[in-house]
Amino acid sequence: MLGKINYNYVNFKSCGLFVATSLEGICRIDFENNEQRFFNWIERNFKSYSLCNDDKLEKFKKQLDEYLSNMRKEFEIELHIVGTLFQKKVWENLLYIPYGKTQSYKQIAESIGGATYSRAVAYALNKNPPPIIIPCHRVIGANGRLVGYAGGLKIKEKLLKIEKDN
Repeated sequence: MLGKINYNYVNFKSCGLFVATSLEGICRIDFENNEQRFFNWIERNFKSYSLCNDDKLEKFKKQLDEYLSNMRKEFEIELHIVGTLFQKKVWENLLYIPYGKTQSYKQIAESIGGATYSRAVAYALNKNPPPIIIPCHRVIGANGRLVGYAGGLKIKEKLLKIEKDN
């Protein structure tokens, strides 16, 4: 288990987020519809947690507001990523999908070792600790349709529209 974590609830433009920070950086973001998942993850990975704001959270709020207002294309914030080696490889790969562009699960799978990894990629995306910052919303089905997103497809569509319109 890791050390102490701080968390808070952030509400932006009808998008509620639970955000957790450690000494190293942002370590978890979950949408309001995943509150129980958020706290289950924290309890599995950290010794203690408390409700409070900190500098990292304030920096994230500012950058999120800029992103949602079409004033920022990428986040410049410290992250504390917890996951398996495979998950981290998938998440790192997402950072190379350009703003405003999308890739399929199959394309991601091929870039890390083979098209047969598509389901494993989908599972890793479902476990992505800081969605939006690590842009799993840019991954779509091979047929071009929006599929699977922890925040729901309406939020995924909204995030992609923000990027497309910018």
